[in-house]
Amino acid sequence: MDLSKISWKIEEPHFLRLAITVVSIFSFSFLPVFFKSGGMPLYAVLLVFALLALFTSIIAFLVGKVHSKKFLAGSFILQAVLLVAMAVAGTSGIYIAAALFIALTSLIDILFWLPLNMKFFERSRLKTNSKDSFAYAAIGNVPSILLLPIAALAIGDFGYPAAFIFSALLCAVITMSIARKLQEKEYGVDIGRSLTRLKGLKTILLFEGAIDQFFAVVIPVFMLLYVETELAFGGALGYLALVSLIAAYFMARHSDKKQKRIVYLAPLLLAMAVNVLAMGLAGSFVIWIVLITLFSALYTVSYSMRLALIMDRKKTDMGFWTAREAIMNAGRFVTLSMAAILLYFSLYWAIFAMYAAVLVAYPFVAKKKQAQIGLF
Repeated sequence: MDLSKISWKIEEPHFLRLAITVVSIFSFSFLPVFFKSGGMPLYAVLLVFALLALFTSIIAFLVGKVHSKKFLAGSFILQAVLLVAMAVAGTSGIYIAAALFIALTSLIDILFWLPLNMKFFERSRLKTNSKDSFAYAAIGNVPSILLLPIAALAIGDFGYPAAFIFSALLCAVITMSIARKLQEKEYGVDIGRSLTRLKGLKTILLFEGAIDQFFAVVIPVFMLLYVETELAFGGALGYLALVSLIAAYFMARHSDKKQKRIVYLAPLLLAMAVNVLAMGLAGSFVIWIVLITLFSALYTVSYSMRLALIMDRKKTDMGFWTAREAIMNAGRFVTLSMAAILLYFSLYWAIFAMYAAVLVAYPFVAKKKQAQIGLF
């Protein structure tokens, strides 16, 4: 697959995917460190993201119509407002900042990701689903490799308020670009009907939400047991982005050619489960880095196939993406809440065992659902 073939025009979704990545790199990617630096215990950091998932799921269930241009512009306006408010609150008002983050980001996620996902995969077909899923992930990984260490240095030198204000200014520029260039498109959503059409996939989507946040939230939070500075944290995330990009490239195209995603996916998920259990037993930073490197590669290779496998079986209209967000965030809320409780009691290994159980269950549930969604 040649990334040069991707259209990078402003009216295409690739720009939007790149834009949200760059904004996040200089702000939201460092939130676990920001919250910890304000005195928030790590279990509370997990709880913040659990509550975010809960409110996002509730909002998704309430969606009736999606106006692509208004939603996308509104998402960046709200991000700018949130970032300025968090800059004002600072680490001295860390719980106020966390409350604002939960309240506004739950709405931002719906406003942005629903039209973005619809636009990004609008032209995807059975033979391109995995390749398109790779491009979706790659556009997030490529800038992360280079910019996360730079963002970490900037935060170290100038502080979080300056980084948040810079990201807010980026949001303003992006909003103006959306207002000038993007065309409005309206989509109707019948959430009840969409949930019915996801028969056979709901449990898998709950698992998807859990696995997704293990990689995006749980690993970065646990990383703070080993690293203290923004530079170390940003460098580690940039390194994982590089590993992810390399690993995904070699699998995505092959999966589309063979059209036997579950043949590759089942052993990958089981390997990830073993990897996660080993993380719970890691006794040093070196072992931890080795294990999260391996998991990052396995996660990213499986991600394009997991997303493509679901897209293969269902019509990916706006109802699909909305129901998907509702269910995945429900899965995120349940598992992150349990992880927060276990972390409060210092039951570290139990957290990893819970996520390993999800990974082990995934292929068996998929096999059980084969009559409904034809996975094999």
